[in-house]
Amino acid sequence: MWILQSTQTEHIGPFAWLICGKTFTVGRKDCDLIVEDKSVSRAHAAITVELPKTKADVRNPTTRTAVTLVDRGSKFGTFVNGARCPAEQPVAVKEGDVIKFGNRDSSFTLANLPTVFCPSSLPESEKSALRLLAMQLGGHSVDDAESATHLVMGE
Repeated sequence: MWILQSTQTEHIGPFAWLICGKTFTVGRKDCDLIVEDKSVSRAHAAITVELPKTKADVRNPTTRTAVTLVDRGSKFGTFVNGARCPAEQPVAVKEGDVIKFGNRDSSFTLANLPTVFCPSSLPESEKSALRLLAMQLGGHSVDDAESATHLVMGE
Protein backbone atom coordinates (compact mmCIF):
# COMPACT_ATOMS: atom_id res chain seq x y z
CA MET A 1 0.00 0.00 0.00
CA TRP A 2 1.48 3.33 -1.05
CA ILE A 3 1.56 6.28 1.31
CA LEU A 4 2.86 9.81 0.93
CA GLN A 5 4.49 10.66 4.24
CA SER A 6 5.04 14.30 5.14
CA THR A 7 8.38 15.36 6.52
CA GLN A 8 6.51 18.31 8.07
CA THR A 9 3.28 17.29 9.84
CA GLU A 10 1.53 20.61 9.21
CA HIS A 11 1.17 19.63 5.52
CA ILE A 12 -1.72 17.21 4.72
CA GLY A 13 -1.21 15.47 8.07
CA PRO A 14 1.46 12.89 8.82
CA PHE A 15 0.60 10.81 5.72
CA ALA A 16 -1.90 10.24 2.93
CA TRP A 17 -3.02 6.84 1.62
CA LEU A 18 -2.61 6.46 -2.15
CA ILE A 19 -5.17 4.00 -3.53
CA CYS A 20 -4.37 2.08 -6.71
CA GLY A 21 -6.14 2.99 -9.93
CA LYS A 22 -6.53 6.63 -8.94
CA THR A 23 -4.92 9.94 -9.80
CA PHE A 24 -4.55 12.32 -6.87
CA THR A 25 -4.37 16.05 -7.48
CA VAL A 26 -1.95 17.99 -5.29
CA GLY A 27 -2.30 21.69 -4.66
CA ARG A 28 -3.18 24.54 -2.38
CA LYS A 29 -6.94 24.52 -3.03
CA ASP A 30 -9.71 22.16 -4.21
CA CYS A 31 -7.40 19.12 -4.60
CA ASP A 32 -7.27 15.58 -3.25
CA LEU A 33 -4.13 16.39 -1.28
CA ILE A 34 -4.06 19.94 0.08
CA VAL A 35 -0.64 21.43 0.78
CA GLU A 36 -0.83 24.69 2.70
CA ASP A 37 2.25 26.42 1.35
CA LYS A 38 2.14 29.68 -0.63
CA SER A 39 4.79 28.37 -3.05
CA VAL A 40 2.44 25.50 -4.02
CA SER A 41 0.10 26.28 -6.92
CA ARG A 42 -3.65 25.74 -6.64
CA ALA A 43 -3.37 22.77 -9.02
CA HIS A 44 0.31 21.98 -8.60
CA ALA A 45 0.83 18.31 -9.50
CA ALA A 46 -0.80 14.91 -9.93
CA ILE A 47 0.22 11.52 -8.55
CA THR A 48 -1.10 8.38 -10.26
CA VAL A 49 -0.93 4.92 -8.72
CA GLU A 50 -1.46 2.18 -11.30
CA LEU A 51 -3.45 -0.98 -10.69
CA PRO A 52 -1.50 -4.25 -10.69
CA LYS A 53 -1.04 -5.42 -14.26
CA THR A 54 -1.96 -9.09 -13.75
CA LYS A 55 -3.57 -11.41 -11.21
CA ALA A 56 -0.12 -12.89 -10.70
CA ASP A 57 1.08 -9.46 -9.48
CA VAL A 58 -1.61 -9.52 -6.76
CA ARG A 59 -0.36 -12.93 -5.62
CA ASN A 60 3.33 -11.95 -5.64
CA PRO A 61 4.24 -9.89 -2.54
CA THR A 62 7.50 -8.68 -4.11
CA THR A 63 5.80 -6.73 -6.94
CA ARG A 64 4.95 -3.04 -6.61
CA THR A 65 2.50 -1.03 -8.68
CA ALA A 66 3.88 1.87 -10.69
CA VAL A 67 3.58 5.41 -9.32
CA THR A 68 3.99 8.46 -11.54
CA LEU A 69 4.17 12.15 -10.75
CA VAL A 70 3.31 15.02 -13.12
CA ASP A 71 4.03 18.68 -12.43
CA ARG A 72 1.07 20.65 -13.80
CA GLY A 73 3.14 23.64 -14.87
CA SER A 74 3.54 25.01 -11.35
CA LYS A 75 5.38 28.30 -10.86
CA PHE A 76 7.88 27.03 -8.26
CA GLY A 77 8.21 23.44 -9.47
CA THR A 78 8.00 19.88 -8.27
CA PHE A 79 11.17 18.03 -7.32
CA VAL A 80 12.08 14.36 -6.92
CA ASN A 81 15.21 13.78 -4.85
CA GLY A 82 16.26 17.38 -5.55
CA ALA A 83 15.83 17.24 -9.35
CA ARG A 84 13.16 19.47 -10.87
CA CYS A 85 10.45 17.62 -12.81
CA PRO A 86 9.71 18.88 -16.32
CA ALA A 87 6.23 20.38 -16.62
CA GLU A 88 3.48 18.05 -17.91
CA GLN A 89 5.91 15.10 -18.24
CA PRO A 90 5.21 11.93 -16.20
CA VAL A 91 8.09 11.00 -13.89
CA ALA A 92 8.30 7.51 -12.38
CA VAL A 93 8.76 7.62 -8.61
CA LYS A 94 9.70 4.77 -6.33
CA GLU A 95 9.75 3.83 -2.69
CA GLY A 96 11.98 6.14 -0.67
CA ASP A 97 11.91 9.03 -3.16
CA VAL A 98 11.56 12.48 -1.61
CA ILE A 99 9.00 14.63 -3.43
CA LYS A 100 8.98 18.38 -2.87
CA PHE A 101 6.21 20.70 -4.02
CA GLY A 102 7.19 24.38 -4.40
CA ASN A 103 10.29 26.04 -3.00
CA ARG A 104 9.64 25.85 0.75
CA ASP A 105 9.34 22.94 3.18
CA SER A 106 6.61 20.88 1.49
CA SER A 107 8.55 17.62 1.25
CA PHE A 108 7.13 14.11 1.33
CA THR A 109 8.57 10.63 1.18
CA LEU A 110 6.91 7.96 -0.94
CA ALA A 111 6.65 4.79 1.11
CA ASN A 112 5.21 1.35 0.53
CA LEU A 113 3.58 -0.34 3.49
CA PRO A 114 3.59 -4.10 2.85
CA THR A 115 0.02 -5.41 3.01
CA VAL A 116 -0.26 -9.13 2.34
CA PHE A 117 -3.54 -10.92 3.05
CA CYS A 118 -3.86 -14.68 3.49
CA PRO A 119 -7.43 -16.04 3.34
CA SER A 120 -8.08 -19.01 5.59
CA SER A 121 -11.23 -21.11 5.35
CA LEU A 122 -13.02 -18.58 3.15
CA PRO A 123 -15.36 -19.61 0.34
CA GLU A 124 -13.97 -18.94 -3.15
CA SER A 125 -16.33 -15.96 -3.67
CA GLU A 126 -14.92 -14.26 -0.56
CA LYS A 127 -11.34 -15.07 -1.60
CA SER A 128 -12.05 -13.35 -4.93
CA ALA A 129 -13.45 -10.31 -3.12
CA LEU A 130 -10.36 -10.22 -0.89
CA ARG A 131 -8.06 -10.36 -3.95
CA LEU A 132 -9.97 -7.43 -5.48
CA LEU A 133 -9.63 -5.42 -2.26
CA ALA A 134 -5.92 -6.27 -2.05
CA MET A 135 -5.49 -5.09 -5.66
CA GLN A 136 -7.22 -1.75 -4.97
CA LEU A 137 -5.06 -1.17 -1.90
CA GLY A 138 -1.84 -2.04 -3.69
CA GLY A 139 -1.52 -5.08 -1.47
CA HIS A 140 -1.31 -8.78 -2.16
CA SER A 141 -3.28 -11.96 -1.50
CA VAL A 142 -1.33 -15.17 -0.93
CA ASP A 143 -2.12 -18.74 0.12
CA ASP A 144 0.95 -19.02 2.37
CA ALA A 145 0.37 -17.61 5.88
CA GLU A 146 4.14 -17.38 6.45
CA SER A 147 4.49 -14.40 4.08
CA ALA A 148 1.24 -12.69 5.15
CA THR A 149 0.90 -9.54 7.23
CA HIS A 150 -2.84 -10.13 7.72
CA LEU A 151 -4.66 -13.45 8.20
CA VAL A 152 -8.32 -13.27 7.12
CA MET A 153 -10.50 -16.05 8.51
CA GLY A 154 -14.07 -17.11 7.91
CA GLU A 155 -16.58 -17.66 10.67
